Amino acid sequence: MSYASKRRLIVSIPEFPKVSVKQIPRGWFNTNEYRKIWSAAGRYIGKTIQVRKYMDEGGNKQTQ
Repeated sequence: MSYASKRRLIVSIPEFPKVSVKQIPRGWFNTNEYRKIWSAAGRYIGKTIQVRKYMDEGGNKQTQ
């Protein structure tokens, strides 16, 4: 927008609020940990995992 204003393509630039973001860096994995995660994840490829099980009114096991 400032480019367009300098070239007088627009009359003025609208005011935008200043937004500050607190930087909170995340942790990271080293190379060995990352390889272990990928190896473990690879073992689950193609497998179905039942996350939640409960008994319905008829006494049958159900998953959500």
